Amino acid sequence: MNKDKKHLFLNMVVGTIGMLLLGIGLLQYVSISPQGFGLMTIGYALVNSYIFYLEAKAGISNKLIWIQSILAVTVLLVIAYFMYV
Repeated sequence: MNKDKKHLFLNMVVGTIGMLLLGIGLLQYVSISPQGFGLMTIGYALVNSYIFYLEAKAGISNKLIWIQSILAVTVLLVIAYFMYV
């Protein structure tokens, strides 16, 4: 694997961690004040889809993007479950 590919994958991992942290922050905010839940959900989905679009433009394969998104959603759901139980 060349240096450019490693750099792309590192940026992808950092971006996924950032989106997870943003999702956790949104969940905590919703638990305090449920107003604006729909708007936050739509905004989070739009930002997430734009990041995936940029990853595709950067040359990352669709298979890897789907694996990354499924793992991120799973981790976010598990964290949300433990936050609310």
